Formats: sequence, structure tokens, C-alpha cells
Amino acid sequence: MAAIFVWRDGNFRDQRKPFRRWRVAFWALAALLVTACTPLTPAPPTPPPAAAPIDVAAAIGLSPREATTTLSAQFEDGRMVIDIFSTTGIGSAKIDLPHDFAATRMPVQFRLHTTGLEEFQFHDGTTTTLASVSERGSRQQIQEGELPASAIGPDSPYWLPIRAPSTIPAGPDEYFLIDAPSAFHTGPQRVIDVGWIDFFR
Repeated sequence: MAAIFVWRDGNFRDQRKPFRRWRVAFWALAALLVTACTPLTPAPPTPPPAAAPIDVAAAIGLSPREATTTLSAQFEDGRMVIDIFSTTGIGSAKIDLPHDFAATRMPVQFRLHTTGLEEFQFHDGTTTTLASVSERGSRQQIQEGELPASAIGPDSPYWLPIRAPSTIPAGPDEYFLIDAPSAFHTGPQRVIDVGWIDFFR
């Protein structure tokens, strides 16, 4: 005669409770071990705050010496760009850069809106560079104090890199792009005197 055993629902559930508790404890211990063995990844360094754009109009002093000259300045691609408009084609100006300019080493660039360039002068207080542009290229000289002017080449730290317009005489929307000499960016000077003569004035 076969014996039949019947588990009542209540008893069956009671039998499963210890197993469930054991399973929960097992997985909790496993998770703790995995966490303990996982190497810690250091947090990435916090990037420095971005430099605030320079308010060039407020920081720079532009002093044209003629009423026919108009100057403006703006900050573009890490450069201080100064636009020069001269209705007569002859003029000069004094430019006072910010007091902390020497620490920034910010490149200075001029956009000279003339039809030609017979002469451009850049004076930093001690040295004057004189440049002229023709179809044959740029010729430049430097003059220090009372010494006579002497010719320089592109390897000189006082050389003015000049990019002429595609056509000369230049069109109404064209200009001469002139970079300040590399020597100016390594010195303490922050006052510039510039002068220009348009060949086609």
C-alpha cells in the first residue's frame, strides 16, 4: 500500500523561508566582495575656469592725432586687433594698452584701411620700425634713438609681418594686415605710436 504525503501550504512556505534568507545573505555578501575588489577611479581634475573676454574698448586708449582718422579695437581669436581708417591717407595715433598687457603677451595686429602703403611706422618708445610695401614686397628699416636707420629682414625681431591686399590699389573692403614686431611682445612697453602714408593719397 503506497503512502502519500501531503504538504500543507502553510508548512511548505515555512520550509522556504530559511532558504530565502540564506539566498539574500549570499548575494549581499557577493556584492560586498565585488565592491571591495573594484579599484577606485580618481575623479577627473576640475578644469580651470575659462578666461573672461577682454573688454578691449574699456581697457585700451586710442588717440588719433587727426580728425580724419578713426580707430577701433576688438578682441579676436586671442589677438588685440586695431582697425585704422584714414580718409586723407596720412595720419598717426597713440595707443595705450592695458596696464597688465606685458603679462598677457597678447599679440597685437593692425588692419590699415588704405589703398596703398608708402610707409608705416611703429614706435614702441625706444625703437622705430619703418615699412613700405610695393609690388616687389616689403622693405623695412629700424631706427634707435639718434642712430641712422638700418635695413632689416624677416629674421629681425623688429620686423613687421605685413599681408597686403590681393590687389593694389586696395578695394574699399580690403586692408593691410600688420602684426606688431615680436620684440614688442617680449618687452615691458605698452604704449605704441603708429603713423602711415597711403601711396595713393
